[in-house]
Amino acid sequence: MSKVGAVLGILNDNFEKRKTVFSVSEKSLTSWAKDLDIKRGTETIIYTGHMYQLMPITKSATTLYENLEDSPLMKLAPVGRIVNKFVNLSSMSKYAAKPERNEVERSERCLQNIYKLLKYAGVEAGYLYEDELYVGTLLYDNGIDEPLINQAKTLNKILKDNNVKNIITVDPHTTHMLRRVYKKILPEFNYEVKNYIEVLYENKIKPQNKLDMTVAIHDSCVLARYEEIIEEPRVLLKNAGINYVEPELSRKLTHCCGGPIESLFPKKAKEIASKRANDLLSCSNIVTTMCPICLLNLKESSPSKDSFLDLSEILVKSYLQNS
Repeated sequence: MSKVGAVLGILNDNFEKRKTVFSVSEKSLTSWAKDLDIKRGTETIIYTGHMYQLMPITKSATTLYENLEDSPLMKLAPVGRIVNKFVNLSSMSKYAAKPERNEVERSERCLQNIYKLLKYAGVEAGYLYEDELYVGTLLYDNGIDEPLINQAKTLNKILKDNNVKNIITVDPHTTHMLRRVYKKILPEFNYEVKNYIEVLYENKIKPQNKLDMTVAIHDSCVLARYEEIIEEPRVLLKNAGINYVEPELSRKLTHCCGGPIESLFPKKAKEIASKRANDLLSCSNIVTTMCPICLLNLKESSPSKDSFLDLSEILVKSYLQNS
């Protein structure tokens, strides 16, 4: 078994046995919502898919893997998969690849931003808290879809038990998984799924502050190509007084950020991300992304890390006061 096959195997085994790919505590997954007084369940919910919450540990684990990628220790990866079936290695790796506190706090702020923007738009969304499941994005993006059917069935039961009818997602991958993939593999998975950007656009939210700034816009491959959410973020930026500029490769022709292969080929992912980051920074010294994976890969590939902002980080400055 190759080292890549072993890593994919560990991720697959974690998903089947532990319902996620990395070991993150329940408290860490839900702490973003602790001071927002969000109702449990309800007909309309905000669904994080754990993507923002997983990025800090993904960053640390990827850095660790990059340092070991060409090491003789990687020959032991197949053995690691066997051990992982009995001992959760990802729960131990968090000590070797401990997430940075500032990264955790930023991920939580992005989720808080999105919830507050939805509330400003008049949307009262509930939350499943510890009942929310990771939807298997990393496995699906790397060609492993067999384990998804059981997760889809489990999530479907949770949603029905909570009388959920409408799901508002916060990232492109979870949007695609719930709107397309889960419906394809489980026909009874019949919910109205929208990305928060679509909801803000449809509700025609009004800015409270106009921002005099220019940003380069990076389209997520998944959001632009598969979900065709292209004009909505541009309208939100334009209404906020922001001049957005587009690199040569944008919209449906957008360039990859290097993900999701950072978990398997971190050096190649960084090479791809670096090229894209340079293209974006040649357009503006501020870049906005709409995906936590894109944000992570682009900023980590560039010496200008502070230049990369999540879309929610920009929108709250315009649409919400005191943000």
